[in-house]
Amino acid sequence: MNLTHLRYFSAVVREGGLRAASRNVHVTQPALSHAIQKLESELGVQLFDRSGRSVVPTPDGMDVYRLAQQVLAQVEHMTTEVAALRGLETTQVRLAAPPMITNSVLLGRLTRFFQENSGIRIRLVEMSGALIEDAVLRGEIDIGVVGRAPKLEELALEPVIEAEICAFVGKFHSLAKQKHITWSQILDHPIASLPKPYRLHDYLMQIAASHSRTANMVLETDTLTLLISILRQNQLVGLLLDSKDTVYEGLRKLQILPETEEVERYDTTVKVGLCYRRRPPMSEAVRRVMSALIK
Repeated sequence: MNLTHLRYFSAVVREGGLRAASRNVHVTQPALSHAIQKLESELGVQLFDRSGRSVVPTPDGMDVYRLAQQVLAQVEHMTTEVAALRGLETTQVRLAAPPMITNSVLLGRLTRFFQENSGIRIRLVEMSGALIEDAVLRGEIDIGVVGRAPKLEELALEPVIEAEICAFVGKFHSLAKQKHITWSQILDHPIASLPKPYRLHDYLMQIAASHSRTANMVLETDTLTLLISILRQNQLVGLLLDSKDTVYEGLRKLQILPETEEVERYDTTVKVGLCYRRRPPMSEAVRRVMSALIK
């Protein structure tokens, strides 16, 4: 069976006649008529009632039309999938994540991905979660790694891991022997963390306001290597994300304990997930990267 004949037949049904279908598929009306006659001969049924001035699908014709839509959709899907697989060697997947999530979530997963896959290039950009959602929506980023569910209905979220906001200090810090710390203690010290518009910065400002205090932010940077280096060598308290994949060499972790019911409203758990557009369907390369990051 000729797929072109199925497409021509579907166009005639969809457009309601030979003339409109002819313009739509860019062939002559005699060519359309000939294709439909060939299809009727192959199937052994009459597809159109030609008794009147217009061309009307018969009941058999409508049954064939519904089946033809399924066949053509499957062919289009197969063509897209094969093209995606064939293009893996030159495909670049655009990935965006906040710097702390890059370190706490992506580092180990991307290492394993490149050990197990070849032919897919990844371009990783670091930015805040709010900017990531906009970039994914505009199609500038294929996968965004975020710490909360996207607000826009056009975006979907695939959960990956839970991380926790913790305090970190250098091994020579006066607090280095402690295992826990309160928010009051954190606010008693100079603090280093992410700047606006990162969620962690806003979170800290909310905590300080709940204590009627001002956070003494002496270093605001999204360059994680600089932040870690400064924390190692100075009497600062850093607010960073911690997960089972996180490694901050030379730093001591202090779990943050709530002090009052008011502060308990601020959950230190961050649910990290992969943000992507619901439409159009993602390529095979993007699917492979998504699968590797979820593992």
